[in-house]
Amino acid sequence: MTLPTVRLPAGAMPAGDMLAGRVVLVTGAYGGLGSAVARAASQAGATVVLCGKRQRQLEQLYDAMRAEGLAEPVIHPLDMETATPREYAALADGLRHDFGRLDGIAHCAASFAGLTPIAMHKPDDWLRAMHVNVNAPFALTQACLPLLQEAADSAVVFVLDDPQRLARAHWGAYGASKAALERFAAILHEETDESPLRVHALLPAPMRTRLRRQAYFGEDTLQHPLPEAAAAALVRLLSAQGAPMRGHVLDLRGEGVMETQMTTLSAGIMLFLIMDPLGNIPLFLSLLKDVPPKRRRRVMVRELLIALGVLLGFLIGGQHLLSLLQLKPDSISIAGGIVLFLIGIRMVFPPADGGGIFGKSGGGEPFIVPMAIPGVAGPSAMAALLLLTNTQPGRTAEWATALIGAWSATALILLFSTYLFRWLGESVLTALERVMGMLLIALSVQMFMGGVAAFLHLAL
Repeated sequence: MTLPTVRLPAGAMPAGDMLAGRVVLVTGAYGGLGSAVARAASQAGATVVLCGKRQRQLEQLYDAMRAEGLAEPVIHPLDMETATPREYAALADGLRHDFGRLDGIAHCAASFAGLTPIAMHKPDDWLRAMHVNVNAPFALTQACLPLLQEAADSAVVFVLDDPQRLARAHWGAYGASKAALERFAAILHEETDESPLRVHALLPAPMRTRLRRQAYFGEDTLQHPLPEAAAAALVRLLSAQGAPMRGHVLDLRGEGVMETQMTTLSAGIMLFLIMDPLGNIPLFLSLLKDVPPKRRRRVMVRELLIALGVLLGFLIGGQHLLSLLQLKPDSISIAGGIVLFLIGIRMVFPPADGGGIFGKSGGGEPFIVPMAIPGVAGPSAMAALLLLTNTQPGRTAEWATALIGAWSATALILLFSTYLFRWLGESVLTALERVMGMLLIALSVQMFMGGVAAFLHLAL
């Protein structure tokens, strides 16, 4: 994929009024996903404009929404197979005249004629799929750009499909058009990244829809959920809550490329292993041996707080740093895996000079270096935070929780390092450090393979 992939934060629940005061246009509104998005957007407080080919089916959706107690939607019939640029411009003019604004477009319309070998593909079906799935979203978005960019915060959401599956035989025009749509979304994001308009893409899990039944004749589609979950995620992208995920593909699949995403607990464990408090005990004790006993605890607390401040800075500003350096997520994943692997190797096989994984330092009271940096806030911890914030940007609060938890455990161990060293002895601490090193190596291999898989567009 051209756009990086992201997952919803664990336990994310949409607010009931997240689209209050907004005007949202939904294409393919009477389809399986489109109708669910129209209902979800109305429930979230939006004024919904229903756009589709068949007036009668739009009216049926209108009646159903009113019967459900939802706000009155607006119907705007538009045949995306035959619409001209003039008709798209007329739609945008109508929205400006009626509402004076447009805050979001959900591109849910799709054309799929079935699985067909290229040799047997009807040219009309090919051209229809490319027009509805690629050309029409372009023309509609272009016509509405002035309205969207006048809003303080607006969003366009494109609906994609599984790229690994669509690259296989017989997916024809539908597969080619969805790949083109994703590239169009990436280009549009690059052009609007510094404007109020956000560009998003949504990759739903298998849903109980007509398109799914058409593609998989023998499958029991009742085993798949209704489109409501995907609709709720799309509404989240349209709202201000979607801002951290701009320029990303929100992957809702239960399995596949992003199945290896970290939980808050696993991220905290990883950061704790990277900080390596047990391995740092001998180093910290040696650094503090010339410091008066009454000042040792104060110096250690100071250094730990400095380390926490540095790491929080990387957590909050990590994405901006990556953008400034023009680094891609897969590059950070590969580099982070290599760094963590080397740190893990040094933990399992420590250097002969006894300097620990960060080497020796000079005498005197330590200040920032080497206790805070790199003792606790080392380059591997910084790289891990950069990786987390870039690959899953909507979970900064969770990563902050994981970081503070890992730092707290590290601080507790280091503050009682004298007692631990006396109780456990050097040999036990060394054994524990090597076990932690082996765990860190395993994590680094997974991180490295995840980056390679993203680079090669594979699914782990």
